[in-house]
Amino acid sequence: MTAKEFFSHRQHPIKILSYTTRNFWLILIPLARDFFSARYSLAGWLYGSWLSILTILAIFGYALLRWASLSYFFSGDCITAKSGYFGILETKIFYGKISSISARQSPLYALFRASTVCICTSGRGRGITLTLRKSETDRIFSLADISTKPKSVFSFKPKALHVLLFSLLFSSSLSGLAIICTFLIEWSKILGNDLAGTIPELVTKRETLYARLPLVIASVLSAGWLLSFIANLMRHGRFSIARSGDKLLIQSGIITKRRHILSRSSIVFTDVSQNLIMKLFRICSVRVGCNGYGRRNYELGVIIPLASKSELKSSERLLLPEIPLPPKISVFTKRSIFSYVALPVCIASAIPVLAWLAFVMLPHYRGTIKLCTAIALIPALWFCIVRLVASQTSGIGCDGRLVRLDYCRGFSFHSVSVEKNSIAKVGVRRSVFQLRSGKCGISVRVCYPRRSRHKISAISYDEALNILGITGGIL
Repeated sequence: MTAKEFFSHRQHPIKILSYTTRNFWLILIPLARDFFSARYSLAGWLYGSWLSILTILAIFGYALLRWASLSYFFSGDCITAKSGYFGILETKIFYGKISSISARQSPLYALFRASTVCICTSGRGRGITLTLRKSETDRIFSLADISTKPKSVFSFKPKALHVLLFSLLFSSSLSGLAIICTFLIEWSKILGNDLAGTIPELVTKRETLYARLPLVIASVLSAGWLLSFIANLMRHGRFSIARSGDKLLIQSGIITKRRHILSRSSIVFTDVSQNLIMKLFRICSVRVGCNGYGRRNYELGVIIPLASKSELKSSERLLLPEIPLPPKISVFTKRSIFSYVALPVCIASAIPVLAWLAFVMLPHYRGTIKLCTAIALIPALWFCIVRLVASQTSGIGCDGRLVRLDYCRGFSFHSVSVEKNSIAKVGVRRSVFQLRSGKCGISVRVCYPRRSRHKISAISYDEALNILGITGGIL
C-alpha cells in the first residue's frame, strides 16, 4: 500500500489531537517556561526537560497509533470501518440501512476543512463515527442518497423570529446549569486544589453569604438560563429542512455547523411539543424519533422549530405525510383531576410549611427566607397550572394504522404519533387508590434504540380497555 492510499483511508489528521489526554496542553506550559529560562539554549533546555519531552512524545505516539489503527473504505453498497491495532474489529453499514448521517463542524475543524461524521442505523449499535475531510463528508452524504430518485423537493425554512422564540421558549436554567457544572468540574481537574480551596473561604463568610443568598440563587439561575438560550440559538440558527425522495436534509448552526440526512422510513414517531405559553398562543415545535438525530451534543431532534397550528398541518403533511396525527379521543373526567394535581399541590403546600420551620430555626433571616419562599412558590404554582391543563388535554386516538398519545411530561405537553407496528409494549398500571376509583395509567414503549416511554395518567380503566381494543389489542 502506497502512502497516498494509506492516508486516503484514514481520518483527518486533526483527529490525532482529540486522541491526546485532556490535560496534555498543561505540559507545554512548563516546557515553554523552561525554554525561556534557559535563554533559548536548546542544549540546556533538552538537558533540563528531557522527561517532559519524552512524555509528550509518548502521548503523541499513542495518539498517532490510535489514528493509524482506524481505517475506512467505500464500496458499491456499504461503508466499512476497521479499528483495533491489528484491524480485528470491523463494522459494516449498508447504504440502504442507514437511518441518519450527522456531520458537525466546529470553528476549529472549519479551519482545517474537517467534520465529525456519525453514521447510524435503526439498530441499537452506536454506528460509525469518523473525523473526515470535507470532500469525504460530501461523498458519504451523496452515497447515502444513491438509492433515491427524488421526484420532487420540498423545503422549509423557519423565520428568524421563530428560531429566536424557539430558543427562548425551550431554554431552561437546568440545562444551562448542567453545562456550567460540567465546565467547573473539568476546570477543577485542571487547577487541582486551587479552585476547591476557595470554597471553604466562601463558606466561612456566613453572614455575607446568607444576606446575599437570594441574589446568588437568582444570578445562578439567570446565568444558567442565559447560557441555555445562547446555546440553543447558536445550535438552531440558520435552520432549514428539505425533503428529497425518501430523505430529509437538515442544516443548522451559526458557529458550529451541522448537517443531517434522515431516512423517512427510519423515523419511528413524531412529537409535537409545547409548553404552557406555547399552548396559549397555539404554536408548537415538531421533533422526530430517528436513531442518530437528537440527544447528541445537546441537540433536540427538531424538524420544525416553531410553527402555528395552521403552518404545522401544511408543513408536516409535506415533510412527513406518512405519520400524521390521528384524531384524539379525550380521556378527561372530573375525578381524574386529583390524580394530575395531587403531586404539585403537595409540593406547593410543603413550601410554606418548610418556610415556617425555617422561621423558627433561623429567626434572624426572615427576610431572606421570605424571598426564597416566594422564588420557590412560583415554579410550584406554575406546575399546578400545567398539571391542571394536562388533566383536560391528555388523550389517545387511533385511525387503524397510527396511534396518537397526548400527555404531559414535566412542564411540557406532547402529542406523539406512532405506527402500531413500532409499538413494543403497552402496559396498564393501577395503584391502590386507582383500584378504588376505577382509574389506571397507560405506558407505551416504542421500538427505538434509546429508551422512549410515553405515559398517560389517570384515565378510566374500562375506557383504557376499549382504547386498547381499538388499537388492535397490542397489549
